[in-house]
This record gives sequence, C-alpha cells and structure tokens, in this order.
Amino acid sequence: LLLNNVSDGRLSNVISKVGRDPLVKGTITKEEVGVMLAKDALKDFLKECDTAIINTAMGLRKVLITNCYKESVKLVDQKFHEFVDEARKQEEEIAKLNAPPTTS
Repeated sequence: LLLNNVSDGRLSNVISKVGRDPLVKGTITKEEVGVMLAKDALKDFLKECDTAIINTAMGLRKVLITNCYKESVKLVDQKFHEFVDEARKQEEEIAKLNAPPTTS
C-alpha cells in the first residue's frame, strides 16, 4: 500500500514543487528528489493508513520507510533525465519566445 504512493504522478508533483530551474541548472540531485518523493509518499500514506500500522514495532516501520526510499530512488533513476530534458526544452522555448525579433 505504501509503495502505491511512489508513482510517476507523485514524482511529477514533486518535480513541479521544485521547479524547472534547479533541474536545468543541476542544483538539485537525483538523490534529493528521491528523498523528497519518499517523504511525500510516506506523508500521504500515514494520513490514509490504519493506526495499527503507525503503532507497529519500530523495526517494521523502519523496513517500510527503507523500502519506500529504495522504490523512490529507483523511480527517480528511471525518470529523472526525462524530467530534466523536458525542463530544458521548456526553458529553450521560453527563451525563444522572449528573444527580440530578428530583422532581415
């Protein structure tokens, strides 16, 4: 159930929160995005889950968090370059739109 919260859609939302500039400039790493995704997924999971899960032994909670982080990093590894490439394309399009017209 927790790992269902680690998805392309949630990753897209996390990337939107970060913004284009850090991706294009490389000021945010894949690892940082992975941590943000895991935290976001875990936060929503804890809102939705049964209190029995919240009150389980620390060892089990640690396993849940670790697995969530690993899946988040795996998804980010798969998708990060797509997001960066898309952000760069958007930046280029914006620059073209903002460029002064050329006269011939």
